[in-house]
This record gives sequence, structure tokens and C-alpha cells, in this order.
Amino acid sequence: MYKTKTKELVYNIIKESENPISALEILKLLKSKNKDLHKTTIYRTLDKLLDMELINKVSSISGVVFYESLDEHHIHVECITCNTVECVNDQEIEKKLYEIESLIKLRGFKVEQEDFNFQGVCKSCN
Repeated sequence: MYKTKTKELVYNIIKESENPISALEILKLLKSKNKDLHKTTIYRTLDKLLDMELINKVSSISGVVFYESLDEHHIHVECITCNTVECVNDQEIEKKLYEIESLIKLRGFKVEQEDFNFQGVCKSCN
């Protein structure tokens, strides 16, 4: 699946992250593991993983782009105060999202990416 060690490292960080993760957070984690990679290399790797359809890009209202593994349907909740983004995984939500995607496909539209975001204030900032 991977042609480079860098792709494998970055993908594993994203896959193991509980919530969407930014490129700078990935860079910090790699540095903590004594992997000294340039920021440009990280962004190029993320673009390649997106092209391979292994990850998803999540844009936030703060302008920060987060990345996550493409393993399940879910929604994102973003705090407008501290800019954290969290995933909400729930069977009922997942079922509804599949239904929505099926209805869209029935209209002849090929879904390339889905992004369901809710903005508000998290428990910590409330």
C-alpha cells in the first residue's frame, strides 16, 4: 500500500488519532519520535494520502485543516472558542449518513468527500 516509510508513518499517526489531526500536530508527533521531517514533506505526503483515498480533509472555521482516516461515517463538532475538532461516532448517526449518501447517489451524484460539521462551544469552554 505504501511506497515510502513517510507515508506509512503519517498514515499510522492519522489512523491512531481519536480525532482529526492537523499537519502541524503530525509534525510534532513525528519529532517526538525522533523523525525529523520538513513541513513541506508532511503536506506532500498528506496530498498523496488524499489522492490514494486513505484519508479525509476536514476544514474548520478557524482555517486549520485537519486530517482523519476514512474508515467510517461520522460528524465533527468544532468549538468556536478553543478551535478543537472532535468526531462523534454513533450507530444511529452513521445509519442516517449512509441513507443521505444513498439518496444523493440515486440522483446520479458521485460523492467524493463528505463533511458534516457542527460549530458551537465545548464543555471545557462553556
